[in-house]
Amino acid sequence: SAAAAKSTAALITDSQSRVGDGGALVQSTAASLDSIRASIARISALAQEIAGATQSEVSTLSSIQEGVAQIADVAQTNSATAEENAAASEQFCAQATVLHNAVRKFKLYEK
Repeated sequence: SAAAAKSTAALITDSQSRVGDGGALVQSTAASLDSIRASIARISALAQEIAGATQSEVSTLSSIQEGVAQIADVAQTNSATAEENAAASEQFCAQATVLHNAVRKFKLYEK
């Protein structure tokens, strides 16, 4: 039965080696899972930063759009005012011509 004891001892040694190898694989797997978890946390944080930056950009673009709309309104108002001024200027010139013709009829005498 010495052979059986040797065989049993060899099996036990082999089993211990396999258990050690399995433990090392479990530790390696746990380390990999920890690394994956940390990566997911970083990705989640980056996604939140991107979402915040996107919201900020949307707000900025909205403000820019408002500013451009205000500029367009001012430009339209200025254009209308310029047209009104041009019409008033034409009327003023016509009235000045009428006045000039009326005043021209008067003669001034020198003493």
